[in-house]
Amino acid sequence: MMKKNPKNKHQEIREFDIARLLKSKRAMTEYLNQVMNEGDDAELAAALGHIARAKGIRVISEA
Repeated sequence: MMKKNPKNKHQEIREFDIARLLKSKRAMTEYLNQVMNEGDDAELAAALGHIARAKGIRVISEA
């Protein structure tokens, strides 16, 4: 979802999406390791979803 900045009609701000930053296997591995070290099951489940989405985004961008 894009939010518009009321001060500048031409500038749009994207909502943060970690999946867009996970562009390599190394980045995905580091992210997953950090989440696993925290020990929160809900965060781990969310991280796996982010990684799955990131892989989908990467495949689409390569095509």
